[in-house]
Amino acid sequence: MKGNIYYIEGNCGRINGEDNAVYFFHKNDLLNCTIYQLSEGDYVEFEVEKQSNYKNDKAVKIRKKGADISNSKNTVNPGINPKFKFDNFNNDEKEILNYLKKVFYLTYSGSPLTIANSTYRYCLVKPTNDFSLTFNLNREIVIIFSDYVSFEPRTLDAATYAIEQISSKLRIDRGCQIVISSDEKIEPKLSAILKDTNLNSIVIPFSYKELLSSPNEGFVLNRFRKYLFDVDLFSSSNPIQNDIFFFGRRDYVFDIVNKCKNNIHSGIFGLRRSGKTSLLYAIKRLLKNDNYPAIYIPCQSQLSSSNWQMALYTIIRDIYKETGIKERNVHSKQSYLDGNAAVCFEDDILTLYKETSKTIVLLFDEIEAITFDVPSDNSNWADGTYYISFWNALRGLYLKNPNVISIVVAGTNPRINEIPVLHNGSTNPMYGQLALSNQGAYLLPFTLIDTQNMVNTLGGYMGLSFDDHVCSSLTLDCGGHPYLIRLLCSFINHEIKDAGLSRPRTVSQSKYNEFIKLFEETNEATGFYLMILNILVTNYPKEFNVLKELALNGGKYISNFVDDNALLHLLGYGLIENVDGIYKIRFKTIERYLLGKYKYERTNLTIEEQKQEIQYRINSVEMSLRKLVKNTLATLKGINKAKELVLKVMTEHSAIQSYDLTKANSLSYNELFDPSVNKIYFSVLSRIIVDNFDLFANIFENTSKDELRNDFDIINKARRVPDHSYTESSQNWTQSDFLQFRHSISKIEELLKNYE
Repeated sequence: MKGNIYYIEGNCGRINGEDNAVYFFHKNDLLNCTIYQLSEGDYVEFEVEKQSNYKNDKAVKIRKKGADISNSKNTVNPGINPKFKFDNFNNDEKEILNYLKKVFYLTYSGSPLTIANSTYRYCLVKPTNDFSLTFNLNREIVIIFSDYVSFEPRTLDAATYAIEQISSKLRIDRGCQIVISSDEKIEPKLSAILKDTNLNSIVIPFSYKELLSSPNEGFVLNRFRKYLFDVDLFSSSNPIQNDIFFFGRRDYVFDIVNKCKNNIHSGIFGLRRSGKTSLLYAIKRLLKNDNYPAIYIPCQSQLSSSNWQMALYTIIRDIYKETGIKERNVHSKQSYLDGNAAVCFEDDILTLYKETSKTIVLLFDEIEAITFDVPSDNSNWADGTYYISFWNALRGLYLKNPNVISIVVAGTNPRINEIPVLHNGSTNPMYGQLALSNQGAYLLPFTLIDTQNMVNTLGGYMGLSFDDHVCSSLTLDCGGHPYLIRLLCSFINHEIKDAGLSRPRTVSQSKYNEFIKLFEETNEATGFYLMILNILVTNYPKEFNVLKELALNGGKYISNFVDDNALLHLLGYGLIENVDGIYKIRFKTIERYLLGKYKYERTNLTIEEQKQEIQYRINSVEMSLRKLVKNTLATLKGINKAKELVLKVMTEHSAIQSYDLTKANSLSYNELFDPSVNKIYFSVLSRIIVDNFDLFANIFENTSKDELRNDFDIINKARRVPDHSYTESSQNWTQSDFLQFRHSISKIEELLKNYE
């Protein structure tokens, strides 16, 4: 079923279905967005759940599809609501508001807020049509007034407090706020505060002084351009800690939260930067809304450097700190270290449970840092010594007290749940203890709808939009990996900015095709590929070889030689997909990277493809050899002697004609090595090196003269294959010959690379 949202209030709303029936919905039934990312008029797709006790049936599994263009928005002009209360503001603020009513429509004036003994005044303004079209701002924006001489970070909290005071919070744009301060240095101070912090909202700063100076009406618009068009919302590499910029995976969040409430332990696994930490934060937020104590535990930074006893103690202290519960009868650190850690932990958890009366949820992130057989800075976790004791303590606790704790673990490596017995023969206490999400143990890639929602919401603030075709390309090229999508969009944003192109702007498919080629050559893109692939190389070499094979030779016959576990891991990570029985790499960018890096490992090449590879590689090596021979001979023999040596070898070469030799004698030394002037063959260069091996021995180290001669001969033999005049050689060419060529040319390439 499809329809348009026509009413939103609090946590609920109503949808006018395409059947003209009305369906109510709750925020928990949204799958690809939060309720704060919905507006009246938004076009959605949903399923219908029949209700017996309500006037309207319920909409569930709701996915935002995009705005219905038939549902036009009312024109908004500058002005002021007659009910707006000027008395809530001081004289300077009243003057500022009289200016702002020429720019926005002033809708609401709130009562003053007191935060940490500081008082702030606020109001709401509705963006005009110009703002809406330029910055994709359709909801009301909070303006915070701070008349303190020095700007303080707590001022940024005032917007959150203000929103909580307003009954219809959905009318407010939570992604953007305006701060007006008496501090004339608010811009540099704000920049310093936000530099290294997680972005909760975009802040547009003004000082009282500049707004009291009666600037022209374009001043505010230009300030918005500066802070929206210049900001790069795509580039944030920190985990998302709020609902405003959290996209997709809502179904994961609700599913795991329900499991936590029912004391079912869960595991979430996925590629690096696939959104696992952001997901844990979202789970924590939702649990805390229902008053469940939820503790986020970064294993890499908090537990891996400790022994297992201190790890348990750290968790207890973090729970008390998070919940704010006063510590009473808590075991000391020394008690944990004295050999009673498991007993102490159980006692302390049960004490906490009595205080909370609700399940305590432990959210373990980067679980591989304390998992056996996974490379770690602490060998006692890696060899299983600490691992077994730690998890035995937790498992013993929840088996005896099933309602007390619930565990969620997240990481890249699922060994904690997959391996029944450790390498030392010990039983894995967590084997099979982690239930899968309804979506599976691995984070699924972003769908097209998820991509559309994320890039157009973030891009909208920045004056960028991406049409459906481009969003589809983003999803396919990036394999639905949210971080890679954002990385690519960040690159596109900077390219548009550097080119001086105007905004707002829609990224066309043709421009995208240009951008993706440039992006794949950047260090950022290569760094991402290596980050992903190194996990496979380190932990799953079989899986890496499968991925490489798919890139080089396709997946038609891949299942014939690959075990099921390898395929399951790759499918789980979202690196591959099964399309009509054929396995394919999901990430087109990674596929192209692997093909480029390992292109000379492709098998089953046609004779024409072999010829192309031979020609290209020999030509590349020949260019390096020219440089090597020219420089080495000139340095060690001098220009005159070096030229004599080169001409001698050319004279002995059967393929070089007499007129070529005559011409060569008249050339300078440097011209001899210029391919546009002189025919200097690969065979001539290789002969010079072999005949004068003592001069080149330090470059071709660990290689004997005979080995080098043999490699050059093999390469020279292959050189004839692409030349149609050597039909006999071509006919006698075999797969074994081609493999010999690859082996020899690879050796020479590596030696030359080290030289260069």
